[in-house]
Amino acid sequence: MSLVVLMFHHVTPQKDVLSVTPEILEKLIVRFKQKGFHFISYREFYDYLNKKNTLPKKSLMLTFDDGYYDNYQYGYEVLKKHNIPAVIFLITSMIPGEKKRNLPFKSHHELNKHPDKNYFLSLEEIKEMHSSGLIEFDSHTHTHQNCVNLSKEELEFQMCESKNFIKSLINRDFYGFCWPRGRFDDNALEAVKRCGYDFAFSTIEGPFSFKHDKFIIRRIDASSFRGDEKVYFKRLNKKVNIYSSFYGNIYSDLRLKFQKLKKRFKALKR
Repeated sequence: MSLVVLMFHHVTPQKDVLSVTPEILEKLIVRFKQKGFHFISYREFYDYLNKKNTLPKKSLMLTFDDGYYDNYQYGYEVLKKHNIPAVIFLITSMIPGEKKRNLPFKSHHELNKHPDKNYFLSLEEIKEMHSSGLIEFDSHTHTHQNCVNLSKEELEFQMCESKNFIKSLINRDFYGFCWPRGRFDDNALEAVKRCGYDFAFSTIEGPFSFKHDKFIIRRIDASSFRGDEKVYFKRLNKKVNIYSSFYGNIYSDLRLKFQKLKKRFKALKR
């Protein structure tokens, strides 16, 4: 059995960083289905994490970070068409009360620098997507705060506030977390446990493994299309093939060790 978790951000016809087009998302689904992959739900993932079930030999789970409106506007239609489950991690302070209409395009960098609630999922859209039975939602902190070097109080506010909001919307027996920008430290790891989360997703590249900390679950970034379909699928296919193989965990661990050594070397040169 192998499980690979894919990470996305935006789904939009516009070419931008951390974005895929609806057409690319659909081709991704079709191609991996043809390769024999099964797309699993958030519930199936949780049960597998707790060893309550088994998964098909080649399994994928789709995750979307931040909770952008384009996930509903463009991504949801593709997922519904192919009956594909996914989970969206919400920045709970950015959820507006009303739906949006005819919004001009804003780049990811613009929204990152100047957050605008109009470009995030509304309560009504969240409820509609969740009622389909395909889409689950979980926490990405309250304000998308980098979780490194925060005080105990600020960490608990970011994590507990967002979890309480999610719980008010969705009655579930488990709740997960996703680290903003993939950043965390030891204090953050302790805080996410104190706030009662069951697991957390990182941006460290690799497959899911029971050998790894369940609060630092690894994923593969599939969110940067950049306009060249051939290059995008060549890169993604290579990563999924590696991380769904028997040596995927070894490759991921070696890659992480190399990255840490590279950072230390750079720090010594300063």
